[in-house]
Amino acid sequence: MAWDAAGYRSLTQVDSAARLTTARTKPCIALDTLAAHPVGFECLTGCRWGLVPVAVLRGDMSGATAHVGRLWWAACGRSSGPRTSGWR
Repeated sequence: MAWDAAGYRSLTQVDSAARLTTARTKPCIALDTLAAHPVGFECLTGCRWGLVPVAVLRGDMSGATAHVGRLWWAACGRSSGPRTSGWR
């Protein structure tokens, strides 16, 4: 969900990069791509085969926590949007 026009531009750039660099049926956004476009949109990770759920399924809670930290930094760490102060 984009907050404004700048967020919509960021979101479409991230989406385009995901679709151009991964399999057609499984677009995936690399963390460095997400970090390169940090302004103006919200994102969710719902893939059951993503880094966090796989670590949890393996019983690796410290690994899952580390992945959440990397996701937080990439998505919100330098953003000037409303979600820079913490999770909701």
